[in-house]
Amino acid sequence: MVCPVSINVSCESDLYNPSVTGVATATDNCSSVIELQPGLSGDGTSCALEWSKVYRFQDECGNIGTCTQLITTYDNTDPIITCPANLTLSCGANTDPSQTGFATATDACQTELSITYLDAVSGNDCDKTITRTWSADDGCDNESTCVQTIRLLDQTPPTFYVLRQI
Repeated sequence: MVCPVSINVSCESDLYNPSVTGVATATDNCSSVIELQPGLSGDGTSCALEWSKVYRFQDECGNIGTCTQLITTYDNTDPIITCPANLTLSCGANTDPSQTGFATATDACQTELSITYLDAVSGNDCDKTITRTWSADDGCDNESTCVQTIRLLDQTPPTFYVLRQI
């Protein structure tokens, strides 16, 4: 029996696909053999998992032979982040993300992502720009960013009041 060599692959890899993991082969001195469904078990953190892929072959007499391939999967893929739309608002508008939108992110290997933002403000009271940089971190040292621009314009003319003298 010949087992595929140990490999390191991305966490996105299909570990049941022989083009990814390789092919095990077996022969028997008396009869033909058939390959049974391989078993797969893993251990480790979500950033790096060590898998044991057990290949099993059975001959016509019911004898079973096994070999084990070690596969290490790593998360080295950045999350995909999508920013909310750029906005132009009246000065004094609420710029909290609950009003201007939140970034969203997905990751091929992690289900829990940390999404944060940092604002940089430029301009003056008449025309102010908030450059909001959103970041998505998957907890495995992979991070992506995107930028949302929020422009605050003073487009309201002053209000005049008439004072009456008595």
